[in-house]
Amino acid sequence: MPLYVLLSVVAAFINSFASIFQKLTAKYAFTSFYSYSFFYYLLLLPFGLLLFLIFGYTPMGEALRFIVPMIITFFIANTLLNYVIFLNDASNINPLFPLKLIFVPFITFLMIGERFMPVTYLLMVVIVCGGMLVAIDESFSVRAFFKKGTMLLLLSLAVFTVSDVYVNQASAIISPYQVLAWEFVLLAPTSLLFLAMKPREIKAATPKSIMAMVGILTTLTIFFLLLFKAFSLNVTISNTLSMMSGPLVLLLVTGLGKLKPHLLEEHTKKVYIIRFIGSLIMYVAAIGIVITL
Repeated sequence: MPLYVLLSVVAAFINSFASIFQKLTAKYAFTSFYSYSFFYYLLLLPFGLLLFLIFGYTPMGEALRFIVPMIITFFIANTLLNYVIFLNDASNINPLFPLKLIFVPFITFLMIGERFMPVTYLLMVVIVCGGMLVAIDESFSVRAFFKKGTMLLLLSLAVFTVSDVYVNQASAIISPYQVLAWEFVLLAPTSLLFLAMKPREIKAATPKSIMAMVGILTTLTIFFLLLFKAFSLNVTISNTLSMMSGPLVLLLVTGLGKLKPHLLEEHTKKVYIIRFIGSLIMYVAAIGIVITL
């Protein structure tokens, strides 16, 4: 089994916990997109410095030409995603996250020439379909595709893919862990943009919400360390397998709902059956991709 396959699968597992943590934090700790974004980017600085302390400091050197566009594209994509989540009904956008896999094969082929057997691309389409079933609920409708928030989300997913490719290119020059450390450190100053726009909303943040953000970033740092290493080896398959966090989130939230019923989304039995079928489809397709490598 290729190393990037193992790293991507573990990253998907870690991301399933991060997704639940982010959902609860956005719901209970932060009520403002500007406050959430400010502390997200600001607190990346100590995490970036910690990565330099652990993995050592390496100048960007020639990797600068990839790191700069990587940071710009990540900031655009991540900020768009946060904006859509805070201003739109999540039930209308969650089914669209697997559509990132539609952009991945084309962008990675155009930028770095990654290509695979036709059956691999077919299985990726199957994962997209399964992912949409996993995230579906009663309020999802075709009309959601034509809303402003949906278009922004699709743009965010496409730009995220471009950023992933730059990770691959920068990691060919310096360590992927160094790439991540530089991204965290250089993204931190962007927090000042949100402070300038809505200072009152940011000042309203509580110590509890800030600690919740520290928890999110701790989990995400582990996730990114695994994923950046995987991206340094392969972008297309790593992206595909890391999308497997969707089924894991479904299983974890269902199990968590047994202990904390108020944390479980209320859906009909039919919706849960469809979601579990989607999970099974995604896992089978993912196994198929690994077998065909």
